[in-house]
Order: sequence, then C-alpha cells, then structure tokens
Amino acid sequence: MLRFDTVKSRFTAEEAEALRAASVKFRDEDFLELSFDHVGHALLAKGKIAEALAQYQQSVSHSPSSSLEKVRFADALLAAGLGEKARKVAREAVKLDPNSAPAYSTLGWILQHDLIGRHMKSGFDYEGSFAAYKKATELDPKDFHARANLAITYEYDKWGIRYSPGAHLKEAVEEFRKIRKDDESRFKEHQDNLLFDLFYSHNYQELLNEMSGLSMTDSRRNLTVAATAALSGVDAAEKKASELSTDDASHSKTLVSAGRMLLAVRLYERGAALMSAGTQGFSDSQVNQQQIALYSKTRKSEELHLDESDPTSVVQKLVRSLVYVGLSPGGLPPADEQECAGRSSCQGGDGGRESASRAKKSRDRLRHDSRCFCRLRPLKHEGDQRG
Repeated sequence: MLRFDTVKSRFTAEEAEALRAASVKFRDEDFLELSFDHVGHALLAKGKIAEALAQYQQSVSHSPSSSLEKVRFADALLAAGLGEKARKVAREAVKLDPNSAPAYSTLGWILQHDLIGRHMKSGFDYEGSFAAYKKATELDPKDFHARANLAITYEYDKWGIRYSPGAHLKEAVEEFRKIRKDDESRFKEHQDNLLFDLFYSHNYQELLNEMSGLSMTDSRRNLTVAATAALSGVDAAEKKASELSTDDASHSKTLVSAGRMLLAVRLYERGAALMSAGTQGFSDSQVNQQQIALYSKTRKSEELHLDESDPTSVVQKLVRSLVYVGLSPGGLPPADEQECAGRSSCQGGDGGRESASRAKKSRDRLRHDSRCFCRLRPLKHEGDQRG
C-alpha cells in the first residue's frame, strides 16, 4: 500500500507535469515482492508427506479453535491420499465456524473424493459435496471460487461421470451465467465450461450464439463444427470447418475431433461422416476406417427392436441390464434414455484446486449398439478444472 501526501493543495502546470512523470517512473520501477509459504505446504510440495502433516498438526494444536488451521490440515490430508481423515477434519472446521464459507467450500471439495483421495471415484459423497458448496455460496455469494466449483459439480452425475444424461447440466449453465452477470472477468476463466455444458445438453444453437465474438481455440473450433453438424448437417459442418481452418492439417484435425464429439452425444452417422471426411487424403491418420464404418452403422439402442422369439434377445437384455444398473431406480433407464454410460467410464476430472488448472483426467466412455460394445476415445477440453 502506498500513501501519498500532496503537502500543498495547489500545483502549477509545471509541478503537476513533474508529479505525473515521477509517478509513472515510480510505477514502472522494479519492486520487491515478499511472500510467506506455510512450512507444511513447502514440505508437501517436496514430497515429504510425514513431515508436512506433522507441521499442519502442530499448527492445529497451537490454534485448536481456528477453523482456518483445520481447513489447511484437511487439504493437506487429502493431498496425501488420506481422504477419510480429511473428511473428519473438514467437518471439524465447519463445526468450529458454521459461518465460514471457505470451510464449507473445502468440505465440498474433499467430499468429491473417495476415502483414499481419488477424485470422483466410487465412494465419493455426491450429495454431501453439493450440500457443502451450496452452503458456502449462501454464506458468501461473492465467493466466485465456491460458485464455480458448484457449477462444475453440476456437470457430474452421481457416479462421477461428466456430461452424462444424469448430470445437472441445465443447473450448471444457469450457475455459470449467473457468475457472468455478477462478474464478467471471473466468468472468463470458465467460459469453455459453459460452452461444453451447452453442447452436451444438446443446446446447439445456444452454443453457437455464445461463440459469437469469442476468439477461436482448438476446442471452440471443434465445438462450433460439431454443433453446426448437429443443427444443419455434415455439409454445413464441413463448410464451417473450412472457414475456421488455416490449412489442410488443421481442417482434418477439426473434422475428426468434431466427429468424435458427435459420437459422444449419440449422433453416430453424422459423427462418422465428419471423421471420414477428416481422414480423406491422410494415409497416416490414427482413425481406423473400420471403426468409422462401424460407427456409421451404429443406432441408438432405443431404436432397436428385440425379437422375443430370438434366443439372442435374452443375452441382449442381460447386457443392457448390466450396463444400466444404477442409472435409474428400476435399473434400466426410461426407453427414451437407453444408452450405455457405464460406471467404469468417465470423461474428465476437475484436475486441481486452482481455477487456472487444466489438469485432465479421462476415462473411456462406453457406448453400445446392436452389434457390439465399442470404446470411444475420451474427449478432453480446456475447461477441465476446478474453480
């Protein structure tokens, strides 16, 4: 903080100009920046887990009534893979200060992990995480960190699968738009989250509207082409890809990537067509033409008719039942939602505690058709982050 004393109330033109020049010079000079790191955090960064936890525990012992010290300790325990202990300490922090938004926010993050600290793995507390983040935003509506994390949590379903039919994408879109309304600069960090939420919730026209005025990145280019294909067909998408690409290689890459995205939203024929167009003339393409041919013949499972007189229908029903366990109270989803979204698959992960983080965790997403089970390459995007 700088304090400036004008000394006198009036300046001549020459004095005012001299003051301005001196102020600019002072502003541009190098300055010394001091920062203080927690000893435990420094040890943790060096991989000295036991020593780090001992330091955090010592800080808690010195300030047993401090919710902040408990929050720091809980974070360290999670980083060390001690998810169960981290939950206990985070709940103690909330109990010590029920009006602490950071304490509830930390609890929400920790509950997104299982008992050994794995993010969105079996055993994480889906409902508990929601409740904690909602409480944090109620206590401090200006805590955009917690609000962004709440919106990102909406992107997952109860199995930890991102962008699945069971995810709360509508709520995620609403929350991100509220953040934009309240603070445009904070929202820019999560612009791509909103774009992907619109895509996976099949709001393609809204997605294209949001693209207006945005600078193009690879992810946004892929989204634009995929949304165009979903709305207007393959020819329009190829034309759009040509407009957005700078050379043949980027054009091909965009078509293939957009095609994969269409496969993920079950637009198999159009996705396969884009992938095929993107591989024309590229003999070293990583895309297998046999896979493209298979995808082009893939049909949504609800469109398939199972012949009760055919003995193989018994096996087909069994496979469906195994795939859909847990997706709805009855095991199978409604007829208009029947599509494999296996528990073992999950796209993405929130990758890191800071909003700038782009760490990406991907798991295969299973899809099935009338012929076989197929593994699609998991999609990644720049918005994989924790706020």
